[in-house]
Amino acid sequence: MAIHLDLTETKKISILNEFFFSFLITKFYSNNENIIYIPKDIHIYIEIPNCFEDYLSKFSILGIFKKENITFENMSPFNYPEEIITLFDRMLSIKSNDVIQKFAKEHIGVKRYSYHQINIFIKLFISQYSKFETKLRFLSDGQDIFKILNKVFIK
Repeated sequence: MAIHLDLTETKKISILNEFFFSFLITKFYSNNENIIYIPKDIHIYIEIPNCFEDYLSKFSILGIFKKENITFENMSPFNYPEEIITLFDRMLSIKSNDVIQKFAKEHIGVKRYSYHQINIFIKLFISQYSKFETKLRFLSDGQDIFKILNKVFIK
């Protein structure tokens, strides 16, 4: 289990620093009547915005934690289970995690993306495709309309 925090650019640095101290050091955060406690065995990942200023320098507390710059070129390979690979094989003749990763890079539709965004894209794509696949299957003039619509869906 893990928690992924995806930060956006903000001017509220002091509030976010206070949150980081409570959330990362004490593993406890409360605001009004909301209380969050994080067990020790849950990992926390913080995604810093890739912006023009040195965003990381604004949060000195983050300096004590391990940092990793993940780009598409150095991102860990995907390791999707066999049922996902089977689904990609059935719909696009994609038979490996490597080719799924290439597919995501080509079709995600944003210039700057993270490892987590790619994974979310794949999971959303699979979820929507599964609904799409089960509802549409018919022929017209001897052509499988599903194959035509499948190409449109992917785009």
